[in-house]
Amino acid sequence: MEEPSHVQGEMGISLIPKFMNPRVSVIIPYYEGKSRLPGAAASVLGQTGVELELIIVDDGSVSPAETEFLKDERVRLIRMGHAGKGAAVNRGTAAARGEIICVLDQDDLMAEGRLARQAAALDAGPETAAVYSDYERVGENGERMDIFFSRQASNREMLHAMASGVSLISMLAMAVRKRVLERLGGFSEDPALTGLDDGEFFVRLICSGERLLYVPGIAGQWVSHGGNYSKGAGFHDARLVFLSKLLALCSRYPMLQPEMKYFRAHAHAMRGIFFLEKGDYAGASEEFSAQVKSFPFGLNAYYLLAKAFLCGLIVKKGGRL
Repeated sequence: MEEPSHVQGEMGISLIPKFMNPRVSVIIPYYEGKSRLPGAAASVLGQTGVELELIIVDDGSVSPAETEFLKDERVRLIRMGHAGKGAAVNRGTAAARGEIICVLDQDDLMAEGRLARQAAALDAGPETAAVYSDYERVGENGERMDIFFSRQASNREMLHAMASGVSLISMLAMAVRKRVLERLGGFSEDPALTGLDDGEFFVRLICSGERLLYVPGIAGQWVSHGGNYSKGAGFHDARLVFLSKLLALCSRYPMLQPEMKYFRAHAHAMRGIFFLEKGDYAGASEEFSAQVKSFPFGLNAYYLLAKAFLCGLIVKKGGRL
């Protein structure tokens, strides 16, 4: 066995065994997730049938990532100053030696056999830029909540589905060629976009006309817990940043412009529901009004607007919901 070489990151050192020639590089952007990292890492290292490396990029955590417990030469740890998830993914991509990139959140899990299945599909179609599969949502105890089944679709269909809030692709279930990821400029490094940085990348990927292939089967598990970033205010603030990013892309990708009304309506609807659940009825009414303005033909928006208005009126008069 050869001695590992050393690659200096922005902070810390990553050990790279020279003899390894991974086909797939799995990147886990890590930030304050020490309790959940072991499960995510184990689900990657348990993959069989394909040479892989696991790159954990610690995005300046106060509680830094640790890999000593893994005792696996395929694991590389890169430390960097806090810059956000997009920057962490790009840092991992730059260091990756695999031709295929998969990104896994620190609190999610890979399904058994997923990497070999998706790598084989990419082998069978050299013109395919990325493959995507199905995934399931589970609770903290592992109990299945539901399954998201995707399907093969044209790029235009994918974009419309995404704009309407029923996306056919998820980073949890995707494997993309490194050269494609780099050609498209990687992820946005705007920290205010965290949580939807993958969505902004998907829009560029779809609109670029790259070939995307559906590979049936469960690729991973999205684990629901109290600390999910998507359940917090920061994620819903990112929806407005996401819209501004898409608006800037319209001149480059003409197929995006007709979908903007759907993107806007969905973003305001989800923000409104978040405010409604938090008891901020004025904020909810404002968002549902924006939803109606974006797409006046969605009847559900009028119902939600009326609900927010009535709830706010009841509370204002001292009533109890």
